[in-house]
Amino acid sequence: MAAFKLDRDRFVAYAFAAAHLFLEIDQDGEISHATGAANGLVGSSVEALVGRSFFDFVTSRDKQYFTEILKRLNQHGRIEPRLIHLQSRSGKELELLMGGFLMPSDVNHLFLSFTVPPKMSVQATANDDGNRNPVPNEEGLLDRRQFNKAAVDRLTAAERLDMDSQLTLLVVEGLDQLAKSGDPEKLGQVLKRLSAYLRAISYDGTTASKVDIEKFGVLHANGIDQKEIRERVAEILQEEVGDSSLHVRSFSLDFDTNELNETDATKALIYSLRKFHETDPNEFSISSLQSGAKVLLEDALKRINGVRDVIEKRNFDVVYQPIVTLFDERIHHLEALTRITGISSPQAFIEFTEEVGMIEDFDLALTQRVLEDLKAHRLGGWQPTVAINLSAKSLTSSLFCKSFNEILKPFGKLRNQLMLELTETVNVSDFEALNETLQSYRESGIKVCIDDVGAGSTSFQSLTDLRVDFLKIDGRFASAARENDRDMALLKSIIDTGKQLGVKLIAEHIEDNDQARLVEGLGVELGQGYLFGRPTLDHTTYAPSYKRDDRKPVTRKGYKTTWG
Repeated sequence: MAAFKLDRDRFVAYAFAAAHLFLEIDQDGEISHATGAANGLVGSSVEALVGRSFFDFVTSRDKQYFTEILKRLNQHGRIEPRLIHLQSRSGKELELLMGGFLMPSDVNHLFLSFTVPPKMSVQATANDDGNRNPVPNEEGLLDRRQFNKAAVDRLTAAERLDMDSQLTLLVVEGLDQLAKSGDPEKLGQVLKRLSAYLRAISYDGTTASKVDIEKFGVLHANGIDQKEIRERVAEILQEEVGDSSLHVRSFSLDFDTNELNETDATKALIYSLRKFHETDPNEFSISSLQSGAKVLLEDALKRINGVRDVIEKRNFDVVYQPIVTLFDERIHHLEALTRITGISSPQAFIEFTEEVGMIEDFDLALTQRVLEDLKAHRLGGWQPTVAINLSAKSLTSSLFCKSFNEILKPFGKLRNQLMLELTETVNVSDFEALNETLQSYRESGIKVCIDDVGAGSTSFQSLTDLRVDFLKIDGRFASAARENDRDMALLKSIIDTGKQLGVKLIAEHIEDNDQARLVEGLGVELGQGYLFGRPTLDHTTYAPSYKRDDRKPVTRKGYKTTWG
């Protein structure tokens, strides 16, 4: 008994070096001892907790989660601190970090310590800016986008603390059929149990995700055995469904590798999650799952190094395509597009750089190359405006803007020949800050355009909250509007919005005269597409003397040519 008391006193001392509340509970959850600050829970002395069930204080969302934590505590003797939500005496939800320990000398009692996090989390809104905790779904799991952010943050912290990390990806066959069976109650209970377990093994209880209906991901410490995970998930499925219609398969990605530094490990994590999300569960086999980690990491490392090589060695070409005034087909400005040797789809390359967080470096390299081209041709008298595509998210980064301004500085007035064409505005949350940045560039003489208006990558909020000079209409409307009344209505709506905002409109992907006449007749001033010219390395091809031979230029009364 003396030895047990000494062990317990040591644990209490250890716990209270950081904790605010310490509880001793039995295997049923009844509190047998309490020390520390309990006023927030019961509104009276800490002794009032004794004899009560701890489950009474756990929020309904976390009861099953807490059950899984206790199960792990009994199996492994200790749990790392993790977030848990308790109900306060006033009805408010308390978010606390809970650690646990099982004394070898007393297996009938569990010891829990609770700490108020240094910065209480704030539930995020739909426009999560990355600085607040993302809101989990009703099962307590994050969606894929939220999981990317949380897992990257946790992986980065683990790497800095020299802690090994693993990402376990699971496929639960049969959940899709269960969802279609018309038994939402059974599906809901299965997901609740699975979610509780995955949260219980994840870092802090916050890095577990429902990637898709049959796919789940969890970032956890390296010591958690894969066999244990599969067996526990299979046990839950058997208890809830009671037949063999559901099967679990899993594999893990180990980010403790000499080939991946901290930065590349996070990039590989994001890429691996996307590939896992996009792959049909039926394509997974046990062998492919077992070898999947190595394949994904090798592929991620290869692609990341390829992007880095392109950026550092400037191993890309810039081609230029004209944007013309539709009424006389004279060049208004050019758009700079990239071509990369050995890569058939520049768009796929750009999407990958955006996904793994390397787009800012590429945007800076592209800007440098375009300015160098403009400088080289300026002496010949050819001074076109050139639009460069920049990720809107890049322009929300103060570090990017500082680097961007450093690149502009040596080129003096040449900067005024640039137009910023914003892409991916749907990923922006702080439009007020972005608008301030854009206005500073506009005031210095740089025009701004929002790309792909009408597409899913462009946020409607960007049209209302950002003051710009041009809107570029997504290319599908030029052809689809002739065949589809719905697309015609959407096209007219976009054009009307542009007129109301007082900006000029650009229609892209114009390939024939009928498309050009259609958008011009609806009030679009500018056009881009193969009808007017293909991308070319030598943009002097499109000097002011350029005119098309097969369609006589016509200047209509009331219009005059401008240069943006």
